[in-house]
Amino acid sequence: MQKVTRNSRLNRREVLFGAAASATLPFWLPKAAIAQEDDTLKMRLVAEVLVLDPAFRQSESELWVSDAVLPKLINFKAGKAWEWELYCAESVEQVDPVTVAFKLKKGLTWTGDYGEVTAEDVKYSFERYKDTKLAAPNAPTWEPLDRVEVIDKYSGIIHLKQPYSGLFGYVLPHDGGQIVCKRAVEEAGGHFGAETPATSGPYKIVSIRPGEGVKLERDPNWSGITPAFERIELTPIVDSKSAENAIRSGDLDFGEISVSAVPTLRGNMPDGFTMDVLQTNNFFWFCANMSNPDLKNEAVRKAIQMAVDRKTVVEGAFGGIVEPSYCVASKGMPGYVEKPFVQYDPDAARALISEAGETGLTLNLEVTAETDQITAAQIIQANLAAVGIQVNINQHEAGAFWSLPSVLGKNMQLYLRQELQVPPDVTWALQWILPEQAGIWNWQYFIDDEFKRLYDEATQELDPTKRDVILRKVQERIDLSYTSLILLHLPRVILYNNKHVVPAMKPDGNYRLEQFRKIVA
Repeated sequence: MQKVTRNSRLNRREVLFGAAASATLPFWLPKAAIAQEDDTLKMRLVAEVLVLDPAFRQSESELWVSDAVLPKLINFKAGKAWEWELYCAESVEQVDPVTVAFKLKKGLTWTGDYGEVTAEDVKYSFERYKDTKLAAPNAPTWEPLDRVEVIDKYSGIIHLKQPYSGLFGYVLPHDGGQIVCKRAVEEAGGHFGAETPATSGPYKIVSIRPGEGVKLERDPNWSGITPAFERIELTPIVDSKSAENAIRSGDLDFGEISVSAVPTLRGNMPDGFTMDVLQTNNFFWFCANMSNPDLKNEAVRKAIQMAVDRKTVVEGAFGGIVEPSYCVASKGMPGYVEKPFVQYDPDAARALISEAGETGLTLNLEVTAETDQITAAQIIQANLAAVGIQVNINQHEAGAFWSLPSVLGKNMQLYLRQELQVPPDVTWALQWILPEQAGIWNWQYFIDDEFKRLYDEATQELDPTKRDVILRKVQERIDLSYTSLILLHLPRVILYNNKHVVPAMKPDGNYRLEQFRKIVA
């Protein structure tokens, strides 16, 4: 993690009304700074919160909220190392490779008079992923689960069908481990959206409104450590430059900003602000839907990948502060590959297109309306134009972008997608491109039986060295499809008011909101 601070004072009027700021500042921000409220933390959401049901949740913003209001047995620690700690469990013990015993802390209560959090709630929460009638899109998370056995009110045993390398690597301490209230969810019809029927966490939800974001306040019935801030207000701001302006102007205390802002801020950090640059497992990739008629030809997909200059994309769109990546796994993770499978070679790309008889091709490229991603799309557009492929760029607000599979289906052609909330186990990311995810999260419609076999083998292998070998083979299967070109692993850049807040973040910058500390002037 890199941390940058500087005491060069920045005039507020210059931030709010400078040429660059006025072009991107959202219309709803007030013209005068809002005085800091000691008990309120104001933060950015990168997208609207639409679904807090863990089995149906979509965005990272939803993870931040649900993590503060729903219990889990264990949670990732705040800090630089990927380690977990007990959260709502008094104990968790792996008895053998397929058996995990747990005991909940007593006194954890649900809102709405639903009583205590129980082992029956844990059983319901994990087993509902396997309910075919529920058809939860996040069902792969718990695919290796056999059942949860309830021993008594607070104790139970998780039984797996086979060893599961991701159980402690991403399921239990991540969103798959979130517990919902059985009675409340059943009364709500079996699943829920943003209106969570019952919560149990350091915070409870006051309101969730489109455009206005989410308001949280301390839950007085929470039996854990009392959070420092009484209230948290999370405001959706899609564009990172607008978010940066809002933080620098004092309208927000804390939030994620653009990677491309790093070079400028490093040399001109405003007084009272800190910038953290955290390395993550989150990757940014350029993908082709192999089921689309214009992209069914493998030679065309290969030519498209050969036409894209990763280095130019990384330098032009993301400030050149990170190196290009060539695989789903980030550096240091099992499955990491150091060299590209497809080399940048526009001459060879033109030859392939000509041989395939696909000259004069026009394709659509879908992208989120975020500054860095649009720049990346424009560079790719120029790369493909150089080999004779015309690209139309379609920009989408974040919520609309993630709904594209239901709107376009197999008519989707090319897209750029930023994968967020990727925990320290690459199989979490790989599960979303399994064959059964085609059209859900697998927008490439990548279907490969050998990939599925190797994926299953990797999830059951607990030895890191052996898993590394298997996962390299998994990556090769992805590469051979020419559907998925990994461009880079994105750092997370956080800017915050260091006179008001001391953040508590997991290694990749995701939050432990209940552990944030406040500074009172």
